[in-house]
Amino acid sequence: MITNWGERMKRRLGAALGVLVSAAAIPFVTALPAQATAEDCKTYLSGAGYVIGAGVENACNMGSGPFPKPEFCITQLQSLQVTPEHAGAACELARR
Repeated sequence: MITNWGERMKRRLGAALGVLVSAAAIPFVTALPAQATAEDCKTYLSGAGYVIGAGVENACNMGSGPFPKPEFCITQLQSLQVTPEHAGAACELARR
């Protein structure tokens, strides 16, 4: 009877461990696309001739992610002398 109880506990422990590992991996998996879209924003602006510094990085990062703030991205980029057309296109890339 004890062997049966021990086997059940091992299975439950294994299942619980699997759930914990899966839950811990979710933030890493969901963060990857946000990084890629901020990179798209910066790559676009670099290709358009803009210098990519801390301000541009911050704007592109704020324009991407699970809760993007495209209005902040555009306003920030325009304050850095990025044209409205380029700022809009870059922030749209960040939002994807």
